[in-house]
Amino acid sequence: MEISIEKETERFGRFIDENGNDNIIFSGVFGIGKSYFLNKFFKESHKEEYVGIFLSPVNYSVASNEDIFEYIKVDILLGLLSQVPCDFEKYDISLSVGASFYFVEHIGNFFGSLLGFAEKVYWGTDLIPSLIKLRKKIDKFIQDNSRDDKKEVACFMEGMASRPGSIYESNLITQIIHQLVEDAKTNSGSPKKIVLVIDDLDRIDPEHIFRILNILSAHEDFGNRRTHKFGFDKTILVCDINNIRNIFHARYGMNVDFNGYVDKFYSKEVYYFHNEEAIIRAVSDLVRGMKTDAEIDLEGHGSVTSQIFTAILMSLIQINAINLRTLERLRYDYSLGDSLVVTRNGTYQVKEIDSIALLEILERLLGSSSDLAEALAKLASEKHPDFLTQSYSKEFLSIFIALADYPHNGFRVSDTKYIYNGKIHYSISNPMMKGWADPLYTHIEITPSDAFEILNEAYLNYRKYFNVKKNLGSV
Repeated sequence: MEISIEKETERFGRFIDENGNDNIIFSGVFGIGKSYFLNKFFKESHKEEYVGIFLSPVNYSVASNEDIFEYIKVDILLGLLSQVPCDFEKYDISLSVGASFYFVEHIGNFFGSLLGFAEKVYWGTDLIPSLIKLRKKIDKFIQDNSRDDKKEVACFMEGMASRPGSIYESNLITQIIHQLVEDAKTNSGSPKKIVLVIDDLDRIDPEHIFRILNILSAHEDFGNRRTHKFGFDKTILVCDINNIRNIFHARYGMNVDFNGYVDKFYSKEVYYFHNEEAIIRAVSDLVRGMKTDAEIDLEGHGSVTSQIFTAILMSLIQINAINLRTLERLRYDYSLGDSLVVTRNGTYQVKEIDSIALLEILERLLGSSSDLAEALAKLASEKHPDFLTQSYSKEFLSIFIALADYPHNGFRVSDTKYIYNGKIHYSISNPMMKGWADPLYTHIEITPSDAFEILNEAYLNYRKYFNVKKNLGSV
């Protein structure tokens, strides 16, 4: 399924390009296509301006703070090596890094020398010769410990499981990463910005989210210099900010200021990813391509039932009840087989009753009866776009009104005119059209609120009054 991202690409392109907009929270609901969009953005449409390095902290949740630093370095290194040509030339250790390592590994000798310096200064002895000797020792240490990058990377990878890390370290791997980032910026001859993308932040255990956020924050404000530890130009945190907010308050309490905590992770404002319009435009094609053995017609371009089912899906997209991952399931076979529905007036095959067949497909699509019940209840209680009553209000009633008013009509064919909620008049006159009704438009047109209420009542009655027997072997 190909969903257009052209409009969002233009909008996000303007957003990320703003001066000073270096830290971004990229927010969108689960399954809306955030990762797909960002991969397309950095690897296709804007590959000449940016290099995107993607991390996913899902696997970090079992690690300690020290290990997380190291895992982040591994993922960054692998991401860079996959995109930046590297001939593994030897880089010399800088004097400052060599000095820091020398002091760490020779701390006893260093402080002994320092005390000696102090003694000589006190007695008026010249300090310069001693400093020259120390510099020579550091130079020798640098020379002895400069190693080929390829060997160092291999050594680093082998020792990852047991090697602790620190935000303040600046070892050879960190230097290599920093050099690769700098190389990536100019590798093609034209300047590029290097962006670190931390994906799926809210898919990890809640107790680890804020620990990882704080670690990433330390990387971003390395040494209080407002520069990124590895030299990245921008960082993007990918999540559903509403989920992060709810998790934050569940962990720390409703009175703790979430905005004050999270605003340090973005420079300008939270970017909300919205691609619902493009998804909605693709829904009708997906519905027409569905495989089902129900007697309802979903395949024809002019099928009214197809249009109504599409409108229901559109409405569910608007309330975030379904997403791209859900819609991908429309590619599968939704044959209803020999499933039976038992009513007080007889037993029928599910695929013979349009309203029940559509609800059965929706239930499978969302994953469970409770998920569908929650989604339809939400539709009935909130105001949403008028998809269901655009041009097809009579046909919508024909399919769902009898089931919504089932306690009163029992699907009985009768000359009696039924009235739903005191305002919608209908009859059931054709015994061959099981569950269908004939709306009688004398003075009323249904509103979106009516439609969502009818749809919700239809599903509640289906779950309450109908006993469905499924032959799983035929599905």
